[in-house]
Amino acid sequence: MPLGPVASSTPVPVPTPTPSGGTEVLVDDDEIPLGSVTEVMPTPSPEDIAVVDDTIPLGNPPVDELPKTGESSPVPYYVAGLGFALIGLLMRNRFSNKK
Repeated sequence: MPLGPVASSTPVPVPTPTPSGGTEVLVDDDEIPLGSVTEVMPTPSPEDIAVVDDTIPLGNPPVDELPKTGESSPVPYYVAGLGFALIGLLMRNRFSNKK
């Protein structure tokens, strides 16, 4: 039984697409229906009201008033990573000696 493509002795005819009946359907573009336009009567606006902004702080706030971001020390993560590395080395030594 041969592996791969095999040439056949009789050529297989390739079907050619036949054009359709040539009928075209034209769709009439209808006009967009327009609704009735309602005229909006502008209402008289009340007098302008002046809003007094709060005072703008000048300079930097004292250090005691700065917000706390909640960032903690990375030392516990370093210790945990070192512990995992040591556990991995101990397990590698223990299981490689049993062979």
